[in-house]
Amino acid sequence: MLPISPALAHHFEQLVASGHLGHGYILHGSAKGFPREASMYLALAALCATHPPCQSCATCRQVRAHDHPNIRVIATDAPSVDAIRQVVRDIQLGARAGHRLFVCILHADQMTPQAANAFLKTLEEPPQGVTMVIATPALAQLLPTIRSRCTSIPCPSVSDTTLRAWIRDKTREDYTGLISHAMVTYIDKTGQLPQHIVPLDTLARHTPSETLALAETLAKDKTLAKLAMQQWLEEAVAMATATATHTQHMHNATQLLTHIQNSHYNLNTRLQLEALLFSLQS
Repeated sequence: MLPISPALAHHFEQLVASGHLGHGYILHGSAKGFPREASMYLALAALCATHPPCQSCATCRQVRAHDHPNIRVIATDAPSVDAIRQVVRDIQLGARAGHRLFVCILHADQMTPQAANAFLKTLEEPPQGVTMVIATPALAQLLPTIRSRCTSIPCPSVSDTTLRAWIRDKTREDYTGLISHAMVTYIDKTGQLPQHIVPLDTLARHTPSETLALAETLAKDKTLAKLAMQQWLEEAVAMATATATHTQHMHNATQLLTHIQNSHYNLNTRLQLEALLFSLQS
């Protein structure tokens, strides 16, 4: 399980111990706050027989593996009305069977209007024994009617030291560059460091043949290319802010922004990326 703020974990444990676990929560914050994993820890605290959760019993292992029968997770980027209706049916069946059921909706800020309205109906009349959790980085983009029917809980970002230790444990690799939100999101989804993405200072030392090879690799994978742009942009902005000699870093950030805005990833994608990478090295 990914790290979450110790204070947030303690808050969830107290909430469960009090016996006043509510029907709806919105866990919000940046990727480094891990709102998705915070929702899993809330379920862990509620479903484990010990308090605080032991994190080693069969129930805890199932929750950590995202394989517990009483947990439903909608993880698509834009939850559809069909997905929401299916989970509503699961909620109704679980409530009738007397089960403690947890429903976690990721990317709820990207729900279609029809999906949001279908979910809202369940929030308005929540069944007994069901806790619905929305994990989102964009609280303001949720419908006001959904926000008003849930308790909002911010997820504080964890420290980079903790993140680096988690990455080392998760991937058996060290990453020396800036750990961006884009990087955390990718590792959260795939369980591995993105291959071929290197820190900007490492990119600056690439030979021309290495740079051309990297451009070719990124041109073949739009998801990886998008991640690279986000990663390097966050790194360039952070370095420009933190250092006195920031001209080169601001130049890099400007180049990356221009590329992101103007690239259409067409037949000239590799040429565009080659030009960008050589520019970042200059």
